[in-house]
Amino acid sequence: MKSASNPAGPTRRFHWCLPFPLSAGAVFAFALFLAAGQDPNPPATQATQNPNPPEMATQENQPSYQLRVQRNLVLVRVVVRDSKGKPAANLTKENFRLLDNGKPQTISEFTVEHGLEGGAKEPAPATSSTEGQPEAAEAARVAQRFVGLYFDDVHLPFEDVARTRSSAQKFLDTSAQPADRVGIFTSSGQGNVDFTAERDKLRDALLRLMPRPIVTTSNQECPDILPYQAYLIVEASDQLAQQAAVEDILACQCHNDAQLCPTAQLTAEAQTDAYRVLNQDQNQSEYSLRAIESLVRRMATLPGQRSIVWVSPGFMTRQLEFRINEIVDRALRSNVIINTLDSRGLYTFDPGGDISKAANPAMFGDPAVAGYLVQIRHTEVETDNDVLASVAAGTGGTFFENSNDLDEGFRRVSGVPEAAYVLGFSPANLKPDGKFHSLKVQIVPSAGLSVQARKGYFAPKELQDAKAQADEEIREAVFSRDEMRELPMDFHTQFFKISDREVQLSILTRLDLRALHFRKEDQRNVDNVRVVAAIFDPDGRVVNTQEEDLQMHLRDATLDRLRSSGVTLKHEFKLPPGTYVVRVVARDSEGKQLSGSNRTIEIPD
Repeated sequence: MKSASNPAGPTRRFHWCLPFPLSAGAVFAFALFLAAGQDPNPPATQATQNPNPPEMATQENQPSYQLRVQRNLVLVRVVVRDSKGKPAANLTKENFRLLDNGKPQTISEFTVEHGLEGGAKEPAPATSSTEGQPEAAEAARVAQRFVGLYFDDVHLPFEDVARTRSSAQKFLDTSAQPADRVGIFTSSGQGNVDFTAERDKLRDALLRLMPRPIVTTSNQECPDILPYQAYLIVEASDQLAQQAAVEDILACQCHNDAQLCPTAQLTAEAQTDAYRVLNQDQNQSEYSLRAIESLVRRMATLPGQRSIVWVSPGFMTRQLEFRINEIVDRALRSNVIINTLDSRGLYTFDPGGDISKAANPAMFGDPAVAGYLVQIRHTEVETDNDVLASVAAGTGGTFFENSNDLDEGFRRVSGVPEAAYVLGFSPANLKPDGKFHSLKVQIVPSAGLSVQARKGYFAPKELQDAKAQADEEIREAVFSRDEMRELPMDFHTQFFKISDREVQLSILTRLDLRALHFRKEDQRNVDNVRVVAAIFDPDGRVVNTQEEDLQMHLRDATLDRLRSSGVTLKHEFKLPPGTYVVRVVARDSEGKQLSGSNRTIEIPD
């Protein structure tokens, strides 16, 4: 792609990265009607060396999609409920106030989302723009609801696996609809089943679930340091937490004989073991976060309603808040709702700790140390599910806790709110310092209404440049199913059979240049339009995709003519018969206007 500031400059290519490979062997064909008669496809060397560039040129890019999320745009999904707990669906942008660190913000983006029960629409059937050519028949129904059941098997104990597995099976039997696509995913990565309508595969995957911890421990650990206790020792230099570890080591290794183990040795060993426990706990927690982030990436490519059910007993996240914010941010941009279920059900706190383990000797020593150890255990039990609560609140999901009725829990967390609102704002003078910003959403008037939204966000550690931001906007638009109409654009499809097993599908995209904001340079009107055409199967998997840059350096007379006629682009794909979703996205570099549209087509055998 040629840069906007230097039309004759070097070619810049747009590289993306999909979580799975694209189909190979697609050939791209592009047609332009040029008023001035220039070569419609000049060699790159000619465009680079020619000081008088052609009025139109195209550059084909090989999309390999790289994901980026750091942008100067903060999204907040808000669920507003009335006094009876029912989502409020009739609010407007004027009803919302948004505060960032206490400072009012201008809401630049506002979207109302509805669940499928609220009237989700199917993509419109494709039509043909050429008379007499074969035309797509009425589109077959494609999957419009995807549910990812995500089991945190690196943290789940066996009893939690057994109970939640049974409730998940009941969900498949009684709540999942035939048209739904459900997938089974685990934090260990073992036993995954991608989204499918085949319930037998899903039931088999559930039966194979088992605890798969990354770190294994025995019931006779010495010292038996809790993860939160290790955090207090390493990060907070907490002397009472450290003394509890020292007393444990003194009893289990030195038989309470201080002469065998000097104080300095005990202290050093307590600190070493605290570092070990904290590092192991963080590594195991990272497994859970990486796996759910990967699932969000996978679901970003799917159509329709997308939700995750995260089943976990929770884990400590004192040093992982930034990572959790990244996952929430990615889910918001990918329109994925994460619901969470505390697999512990209704539990009670045991001050003595896990009864399957030997009692910690520190419980029988200094009363101040013993009392503090009980407090540490209580805090750890109470805060382990903070990650589940914050992810659900931040993405607009439901958090189910403190109940042994896990059948009801799966019923609640398998859906999405009937109505939600997505607010977007760009913080003024945002510093790339990685600091936390608190958010507060207010409703005006607020009588009888409650608000669920993320509590805040972390500033990026570095700001994204304009090129990377454009790449991310296009990537998000390609994998969305929203209709975007900033740039006037329309497309039609037509196909003909090459053989019994292969069809050539043509996508004709017409751009209306009257809405483009051209930049004047050397008596030319300059703008670039990037156009991406993508083909998805009924289950939301990418079949093929093509990208092209339309580079315009138009004289005034040419621009006047093209504003009347528009510009038509042609993409061609070779596909087997079947049902597909076609998505076309266009973005211009000067006005940064973005459009996206999709059609469902059925190619008969």
